[in-house]
Amino acid sequence: MCTIASLITSNDFLPGLQTMVHSLKSTMSAADLSATALVCLVTPAVTADVRAKIEQLGVACLNVSELGPPPSGDASVPQWKDTYTKLHVFDPSIYASPPSAVLYIDADCVVCRDPLPAALALSSDPSWPHLSAAPDVFPPDRFNAGVLLLRPAASTFERLISLIPVLRSYDGGDTGFLNAAFPDWHVGPASGRMKFNMNAQRTLHWLTFSKRPGYWENVVDPSQFDSRSPPSEGGRGGGGTGDVVILHCSSSPKPWESGAKRGDLEMVWWASYTAFLAAPPSAATSRDDEKAVMRRYKALRKEGLGAKEAMERAKTG
Repeated sequence: MCTIASLITSNDFLPGLQTMVHSLKSTMSAADLSATALVCLVTPAVTADVRAKIEQLGVACLNVSELGPPPSGDASVPQWKDTYTKLHVFDPSIYASPPSAVLYIDADCVVCRDPLPAALALSSDPSWPHLSAAPDVFPPDRFNAGVLLLRPAASTFERLISLIPVLRSYDGGDTGFLNAAFPDWHVGPASGRMKFNMNAQRTLHWLTFSKRPGYWENVVDPSQFDSRSPPSEGGRGGGGTGDVVILHCSSSPKPWESGAKRGDLEMVWWASYTAFLAAPPSAATSRDDEKAVMRRYKALRKEGLGAKEAMERAKTG
């Protein structure tokens, strides 16, 4: 089995991590969970009380140093000043036992389906290039670094660290840097390319919803193209998750932050976070409760209620 890793560099991302881990556990079987190591890379900025809460999730904290772009770098988002910290996931020395494969998932994700089958199928492919990623929203020859499947190696980590002063990141963050470090991703073996549903970015929904309401559903649920198949639970034009494995709440503000959007996909995040808050600390899953909330939410949305009011009423039953 592989290790599943995430990262937080401040206390502010704890709600995101809690939601991601809760949703992940809700999709996995007990057998898979017992055979999978869950870890979170943390920097000195993450305080002891927050580390304790992470450990309560059944996630081991791995101490790493903060890494940022070079002094001359141009981070397009101020919060990305430490975004290169993610490079530590490639370092085999941070793990208790170097894993053959690590599935890295950003803390602002919601896991909708068990990601292990797809990850294991890629990592067991003889042609696997030891890095798999899903396409970014645009351009199509770039990948997004929010979800990665990789094999840690000292040589890879050392190469990446040596490239920090040399390579320019087109977005000022880790995605741009890693694309510069792995420029042939789009022409490499097929096992190096994940499907979009492994890192379904809500940005695509934001960009298409108003002008082409059904675009998101057609992308995340291919059955929409088959008239013989029923539409996904979200319905055409909504914010359904269809065949999404991992929903990535990319871009800012995050669902839990002040001024955040309250659209359909954000409500998917809130349903999972609410289920986490309501679950006993020892509860392994409450996926059925999340699905019930989302069914009520979607029904209320069809009745014309706004996203925020619909979610509040759905949570109260």
